[in-house]
Amino acid sequence: MGIFDFLKPKTSEVNNNKIQEVVNKTNEIELTSFLNIPFGSSKEFTNEEMTKKGAVLFGEQTESTIAFNNITFGGLEVDFIIFYFYEDKFCKASVYFNVITSEFQLLDKYYSIKTNIDNKYYTSDKHYETYNYPFHKGDGQLTLGLQIKEIDIKTFWNFTNSNSNHEDDYISISLDERLNLILTYENTFLNTQYVDYYTSKRMDDF
Repeated sequence: MGIFDFLKPKTSEVNNNKIQEVVNKTNEIELTSFLNIPFGSSKEFTNEEMTKKGAVLFGEQTESTIAFNNITFGGLEVDFIIFYFYEDKFCKASVYFNVITSEFQLLDKYYSIKTNIDNKYYTSDKHYETYNYPFHKGDGQLTLGLQIKEIDIKTFWNFTNSNSNHEDDYISISLDERLNLILTYENTFLNTQYVDYYTSKRMDDF
């Protein structure tokens, strides 16, 4: 017996049951809204609903985005929440939490949010941590590694869309090079059209 064999499942059946449990939950749960604002909602409706929550417009509106601050999410302070629209249909929202430069506090908040989502929906099996040389987990250099894009940490939760012709919808949480902790809710069908449209629009300049 190897010294770490006690960490392994006693039988493959245990692991398969856990995998099947996750699959079953993703099939049962749909991601249809964010903050009770349904995907596909208009910018006007979104503005009205966020105003009712006490949120305040943040920055300039564009054809495809609208942002708000003066609001909390899950009891946590946020810098702002930005909504994305394709043809005036709400397709994605990203919550930008207050920047934290302390490695311990940053990871503590990341895993606290991850745990809350795990508990509400299901435990994600799509958590990824990448540390490029010379960085490694626990070396005390997390913030530097994130800032120079040599460390990448993110988690995904996927949800089967009720329309079998549509791809899964997603919740994701990640850390970026500016030390933003970003939580995103995405309707993949609408967001794919959003990305394709604005990618094509940018290419027109060339």
